[in-house]
Amino acid sequence: MITEVLTRFGIEHTFVDMTDLNAVAENIRPNTKVIYMETPSNPLLKVTDIQGVVKLAKAHGCLTFLDNTFMTPALQRPLDLGVDIVLHSATKFLAGHSDVVAGLAVVKDEELGKELYKLQNAFGAVLGVQDAWLVLRGLKTLHVRLKQSSESAAAIANIWLVTQRSKKCIIRGFRTTQAMTSSAIKRTGLAPCCRSAWPMKKRPGRSSETSACPCSPSALARSSRFYRTRRKCRMRPCRKTSDSAAALPTACCG
Repeated sequence: MITEVLTRFGIEHTFVDMTDLNAVAENIRPNTKVIYMETPSNPLLKVTDIQGVVKLAKAHGCLTFLDNTFMTPALQRPLDLGVDIVLHSATKFLAGHSDVVAGLAVVKDEELGKELYKLQNAFGAVLGVQDAWLVLRGLKTLHVRLKQSSESAAAIANIWLVTQRSKKCIIRGFRTTQAMTSSAIKRTGLAPCCRSAWPMKKRPGRSSETSACPCSPSALARSSRFYRTRRKCRMRPCRKTSDSAAALPTACCG
C-alpha cells in the first residue's frame, strides 16, 4: 500500500523504528503530515510509546494514525491517549467469525469525523447492511473471545517453553519477555500482561481484591505442574488423566 500505491499519488514516506522516540523525532520532515503507528506491531509485538509519539506529532503539526487491530478497544484505547484516528481491520478480532471483510476508522474529534465522512461519501466506501450486522454481532462476543484466547495463549506458551527450553517467548508481559516499567505501561495504555482484561475477583479470606489473570506467577506455576505430571502423553489422548485433561491435547503433550 505505502510503497506501491501511495507513491503513485506523490505521497512520500519514511520507515522508522517506532520503539525509538529519538528516531521518530529525527525523521520528522517539514512536509510530514501523518505519523502512523501499529502497536503492538505485527509480527514481533513491539510496543510503541503512544503518548510520546502523540506529543511529537502535536509539536510538529502532524496527525497520528494508529492500527489497533491486535488489541481492539477491549484492551487498548488510543483515542484516550491522544491519537487522532484509530484504524481496525474489523475482519479479524472485531468481527471474529471469518465471514466478513471490513475496516473501521474511528475518531473523537467532530471536525475530523466530518472530513472522513466526505471521503467516505465521495468514494462510496461503506459496508453493506449484512456486513455491518455481522460486525455488530461479533462485537457482542469480543470480550469473551479475547479473554479465552489470552488464557489459552498463556497456558500454551508456558507449556511450550517447558518442553522446548526456549530462551524467549514473544508474548507481551510474559515472564520471559523484557519487563515494561510502570511509566511505560501508563504511556502506552497497555497492561504488562492480559491482566487488564480480567475482572478483579474477591477470594475467600482476603479483604482485598486480586486479579484472575492467567499470566500471574501462581497461574503459570499451576499450568507448569499440570504439564509435568502428564509429559509422557506424547501428543495423543491421555488415558491416565481426567476427561478434562484429555480434552486439552496442548496441555498433555511430550
